[in-house]
Amino acid sequence: MLVQAPGKVFLLGEYAVLDGCPAIVAAVDRGVQCRIQPAERLEIQTPGGDDRYVRPAILSVSHAPAGRYVFEAWNSSPTQSKPGLGGSASATVAAMRAALALADEVPEKSTLPAMAAEVHRRVQG
Repeated sequence: MLVQAPGKVFLLGEYAVLDGCPAIVAAVDRGVQCRIQPAERLEIQTPGGDDRYVRPAILSVSHAPAGRYVFEAWNSSPTQSKPGLGGSASATVAAMRAALALADEVPEKSTLPAMAAEVHRRVQG
């Protein structure tokens, strides 16, 4: 199974959100994807081994079964520098979608963003 989560680009208010103000963002066709398959234990593979966002996201799904979760860039940018498209948020959403898919759960459309935002805030501070 394969799930994808798009990145984002700020159109207005990129730094204003740091003070609690609104911003205008748009999804882009670059982000994070996760290939998942059932396994006897939880296995997570990420580029560079950094699972600080995806592990808590997977574990936050109440009935997330053990599985093999392989994360990678989706439609990555050809730049060598960090593109700034919200990779950590995209990875968090992809991880939650992957765990929910493996658990054969479909959350209400409005709950996934709130769940992912809570995990992301907890990790990032």
